[in-house]
Amino acid sequence: MASLADASDLLRLLLNGGHSAKAGYLAKAFRQTGRGELADEILRVMKGAGYDVRESSPFEAGQILRKPSRPSAPMVSRVEMLWGSMRGKVSRVPERAGLPTDKEAYLRFVDEIYRTDAYHSLSIEGYSVNPALVERVRQGGWDPQHDAGDRRNRDALAARDTGKRSSW
Repeated sequence: MASLADASDLLRLLLNGGHSAKAGYLAKAFRQTGRGELADEILRVMKGAGYDVRESSPFEAGQILRKPSRPSAPMVSRVEMLWGSMRGKVSRVPERAGLPTDKEAYLRFVDEIYRTDAYHSLSIEGYSVNPALVERVRQGGWDPQHDAGDRRNRDALAARDTGKRSSW
């Protein structure tokens, strides 16, 4: 919304589709974000075309709305708004946990989550992995020196590290 210079393209879509309710949402949204001139233009043009437009807020109660102080990409405003709404939750740091008192229980916990943690971590990085491969690595059965399939997987990882695209 902050990057919209004028309402002409938006009005074309609203008029062609007969979107009077959407026009009301947009007008109110522009007004709430400090762009009253666009809100007024939307209302004036839509009403001039015979539509009954009523402003209605599309925002949830309590959302932080402000006109950006400087020109920026729409995503910047979105991230700033999300941060503003979650800052209180994020900034509450829990008490320091310290070291686990039951070391055996902690190691069992690590063993339990190893497979899914490794799978998700590698998948997020873009690697093509499966639970069977992760389990083979965990049990020490992965052997790129003597197994051709393991060697291909290792080479794919090395190619990815150097920027070359390869899939397993």
